[in-house]
Amino acid sequence: MSVFDSGRWNIPEAITKTKQAHTIPLTETAMNLLKWYRAWQRSQGYKGAFLFPNKPIQNCISRNKANELIKTVSNGLWCSHSLRKLARTA
Repeated sequence: MSVFDSGRWNIPEAITKTKQAHTIPLTETAMNLLKWYRAWQRSQGYKGAFLFPNKPIQNCISRNKANELIKTVSNGLWCSHSLRKLARTA
């Protein structure tokens, strides 16, 4: 089931630091933003499965590239670890 169907972001245990699966419920605002972004991707001709694809569009972006993008859009105030700390739940 996709994020768009469930309204939840499921992170499998294989890729979490704690080795425990993690499910994040998404707000209506977050879902609307993701749906808008997916529609924009489709309007640009993208047909892949990833929300944040790498170029060439065959796999997702690397951790380093994601970190660079976060630093760029936040004018150097945030990094990927900052967002991880913000989103971490007990």
